[in-house]
Amino acid sequence: MQVRNEKSRICILLQIAVLLTLSMTGCERPYYSHSFKTDMNNTKALQVVVLTPTDVPSELPQAEIAKQVFDTAISEKLTQAGFQVVTQDVYAEKLADVTREKGGAFDTITGALDENKFQELQRAALEQIQPVTDARSLLRAKVKVVTAKFAGCDASWDGTTQELSTTILIFCSSADMFGTVDALSLLVTLEDMDGNVFYFNGGGIQLFVKHSYGASRDGFYDVSKEELLADQTRNRAAVDHALAPLLRGGFRQP
Repeated sequence: MQVRNEKSRICILLQIAVLLTLSMTGCERPYYSHSFKTDMNNTKALQVVVLTPTDVPSELPQAEIAKQVFDTAISEKLTQAGFQVVTQDVYAEKLADVTREKGGAFDTITGALDENKFQELQRAALEQIQPVTDARSLLRAKVKVVTAKFAGCDASWDGTTQELSTTILIFCSSADMFGTVDALSLLVTLEDMDGNVFYFNGGGIQLFVKHSYGASRDGFYDVSKEELLADQTRNRAAVDHALAPLLRGGFRQP
């Protein structure tokens, strides 16, 4: 009986970890191809924002440190702009509580995610938060691979620029060197409790691919995992870029 209880406890803990990851992405919510912001200046209901933990690819060595930097910077920027925030750890704790109480969101036979039950757990967590905080909106942040355009040495995307080539004199002298490469961005969405999205924007972090003659047949190579998300200055700048349009029209305290 003790072994069975221990296995059940471990199973619930694993489900909580998976559900926290899903809550960051919202069960693979739509990816918007362009930034947008609705007229929120008179929408007082969005002034108190629940923050979900930033979704960072766990296979990257710098993932945990970067996640902490993103979470802290997002909370600080919104607070400075006059928003009231319910921090990521509060949301994570409430989701864990309702998961323990209701038994998770996975089919006990197939192991597949029951999306309806997951949404039910998420709503239950938000319902526990809302009466205490009067929160009416939810902000999600996710690190994602996107496309960056380059011309010569520089690539530009989502508000940032980074040098693409490590052999500048050769690469930049060629006028026909232009195209697209993979890069990392921090994508942010703000939505109400019913899932209606009011704001979406990206902040460029760093290139996923760079160029150096001799590195490969075409000169392009993947940046090492150890280098990805390792520059915390760029990580914080990505938060600035992702939130800038929102903060320009943020909720100012009287």
